[in-house]
Formats: sequence, structure tokens, C-alpha cells
Amino acid sequence: MTVSMHRVLVALKRPPSAPDLLVFATAVVNEMNGNSWFPAPVPSLASVRAADPPEGLRPGRFRREPRFCGEHHRKRGVERRGARQQAKAVLGVLPGRVSGSVRLAAKAVAKVASYEWQLSKDAGKTWLELPKTLQAKTAVSGLTPGMTYGFRFRAGVRADPARAVTLYQRACNDGEFPACSNLGRLYALGQGVERDDTNAVLLFRRACDGGNAGGCGNLGSAYQAGVGVARDRDRATELHKRACDGGATDFCTSVLARGDRNVR
Repeated sequence: MTVSMHRVLVALKRPPSAPDLLVFATAVVNEMNGNSWFPAPVPSLASVRAADPPEGLRPGRFRREPRFCGEHHRKRGVERRGARQQAKAVLGVLPGRVSGSVRLAAKAVAKVASYEWQLSKDAGKTWLELPKTLQAKTAVSGLTPGMTYGFRFRAGVRADPARAVTLYQRACNDGEFPACSNLGRLYALGQGVERDDTNAVLLFRRACDGGNAGGCGNLGSAYQAGVGVARDRDRATELHKRACDGGATDFCTSVLARGDRNVR
């Protein structure tokens, strides 16, 4: 009886990354060992097992679950109803498309925002700046496989005066007097809205009457400069002193310059 051996062709879908490929190849070698279908593979299984992968490309050294995902920052600057809020940031780290690269992704804080990224090679002792982005994601390349890196980011809302006017107006209408003062400043500066000194004074007065020290100070500055209202330096001094006593220390210097030494 004649026994004939037939060559078996097998198509394998190999993983794209080198570390995963090594894991895959190791599993293939283990399955071939002692298998009658592969009596004399070339190269031999012993030589394949003896091969030592380069440092950093050994299985498990560059995993999909990073050993050190990095820190997360509290993001400031999300304005809502004229006030600032804080939101926790979550940073995800994924392998890049090529060896030595990763993809960073965070939760967006707003439709219009900027993101600052940093990298650490010494477990957070020092940080290196990475390019800023206008999206909540970025890619980092040039990393050394096998090393541990730390990543963190900080997000902030880009200035949008027109949006600020809308939010401050809504908050002011709801009786939040600091928002009235801030809205008055935008009208006085013509930021996000057409400049209107008269309306600015009305908003400063509303804030001051509501007990906001900053509103009193801003109203005093309007009287001092005669902008939006007739100039009245005595009234300006009175309002600046009221603002200073209320905790708006930026106006204390203005009061002291007029000789009122009783201001704390």
C-alpha cells in the first residue's frame, strides 16, 4: 500500500500589531508541536521557539489595557446661567495604528472648546507639553514600546462673548445679580453685543441694588468717568467704598486715592 502525503494550505488572518502577532504566532507553534500533520516543518519548531523577540515586542508588553492610563483633570470654564461649573474628565488610552503610538480620547466638555495634552515618562513627576487640539482626541507617536507613559489633559471653553451675553441675560432675569454686573460689563465693552453705555449703567445699578459689590463698583466707575450717566465723583466715591466694604477689593485703591483712610 502506498501512502501519499498531501500538502495542506492554510490561510491565516494575522493580527495587525506586532505584539498581537507574536502571541498569535506562539499559539500556532504550540498547536504544531507534536501534530502529525506537520512532521517536519521548516524552519524547525525548536529554532522558532529559540528566537528571542526584540525588547518591547514581546507578548504582553504593549497591551490594549494600559498599565498607566494617566491622570484626569477637573475641567473649568463651562459657563451655564452666567456661572462656572466643574465637570470630571475621563481619559481613554488606546493603541495607535502603528507601533509606538497611542490614541487619546476624552469626553467633550462643550461644542466649542480647546484641549491641552501632556505626557509623563516618570510616573507623573514631570510633564511634557503635547500639541493642543480643538477636539477631545489626539494621537501621540514616537513612543518606545515596553515603556510606561502617563497622559493627562485639561479642557477649557473658548471665549464666546455672544453666548455669554445670552447666558448672563437669562441668569440676570432669574435674579442672579452677579450675572447682571457681568452682562453690564459686556455692554460697556461692546463684547458679544453692540455697545450700550446706558444699558450697562442700568444693569450695574440692578446688580448693586441686589447686593452685588462688583455691580456697585462698576456703577461707581461709570459715575467717575461720566459714561452712560452724568459725572458725579462724590457718588462714585460712595459706590466704590460700598463695593470695597462688600468685598470687591479692586475698588478699595480707588477710594483710598480720594483720601478716605477709614476704608478697611
